[in-house]
Amino acid sequence: MKIEFYPSFTWAVPVAYRRALACCSFEQGDVLYADANPYGLWPRAGYSPDRIEVYLPERKRGVIEGDTNKLFESGWEQQVQYRRWTNGKPVTDYPQWTRQGRLYRFLWLGDSNELQDEPPETLPPLTVGDLRLKRNHSRYSDVVISGSARSGTGCTFAAAIDLTSDRSLGKVRNIELAGKLDLEERAIMIEANTLWPEEPGKFLPTVQLAVFRFNVDRKAATAILKQALYKPSPGSQGEGFRVAAHGAFI
Repeated sequence: MKIEFYPSFTWAVPVAYRRALACCSFEQGDVLYADANPYGLWPRAGYSPDRIEVYLPERKRGVIEGDTNKLFESGWEQQVQYRRWTNGKPVTDYPQWTRQGRLYRFLWLGDSNELQDEPPETLPPLTVGDLRLKRNHSRYSDVVISGSARSGTGCTFAAAIDLTSDRSLGKVRNIELAGKLDLEERAIMIEANTLWPEEPGKFLPTVQLAVFRFNVDRKAATAILKQALYKPSPGSQGEGFRVAAHGAFI
């Protein structure tokens, strides 16, 4: 079985760690490797991959409920006990403590200085909600439309998503399914941070801009988006669907 990994992380973080990333909460028993090779393989003689083992906090059971952004911000400040191994040997004699946010940044950026639980404190990066609020058509257009061979009658729709969110991924699947006859290709994923090169690490690495290139005009594309995304509540009256609630034409 092929193991999928999140892009943009220096360390190899499998999609199986979706909840840990979404809530910024690594737990007892989590083991992460510097590269993809060790995952799913039996250990072999002479092979000692760099890894991080998490000892505390204890693993929570059941479904975690609540606002994901708030859970992430809360988790960012929590303590985590870990031990790091490199070249087959532990880096320290005993397990170490740091903050969950620092461990997250280490896996993301690969800089061991990120694990030092010392001031200055690092604030959480911006989330997918912040990307929605900060939509800037000209900035997106420069990146997305560059090199496009889209026909003159087509249009481009973009939506902010988070790769750890089932809801976000479901939105992408629904649009691709509803527009399969009218899309030039599957959604193009662009990491949000590439849109702000002057501010490295501005957004979480899992925040992406999903770009859909339609072969039809905006009116027809809006009808496709409505079919894919509109879920009227029982007893509701009127149209109720707004493109701006899901993304923007760029």
